[in-house]
Amino acid sequence: MNILKASSSLMGLLAGVLLAIPAFAKPQDAPPQNYENWGVCPFECCTYRQWTAEGDIPVHQRRSEDSPVLFHVSQGEALDGVDGVVVTERPGVITVDRAVRDGYLRGQEQPQLSLQPGDVLYMLTPLGEGW
Repeated sequence: MNILKASSSLMGLLAGVLLAIPAFAKPQDAPPQNYENWGVCPFECCTYRQWTAEGDIPVHQRRSEDSPVLFHVSQGEALDGVDGVVVTERPGVITVDRAVRDGYLRGQEQPQLSLQPGDVLYMLTPLGEGW
């Protein structure tokens, strides 16, 4: 595990990621396995658009090769990508090396983000330049 020497821009990024966690979220000893993030693209400048199949593609009922095949997309056939899911199999591990207090909201005295040295964070969704 590497210790993170965070810059102020990274602190803002972490605050943004952690602020998106619902208030009812509880600390965990480990992140969920195969974390699914729906409606996002896996890389910078990714877009959902029209694609052309490069081979025969079975389309399953669920996101599992064990589920029944509903139909096939044939090689050369055009299809529209309208949504997607990014699955994080191994999250990034961040160990906090200094106290971090950020995410102050108008009218509230306490920050939404309060971390102590030794706290461990799991990065489940990388954020690109557009954030």
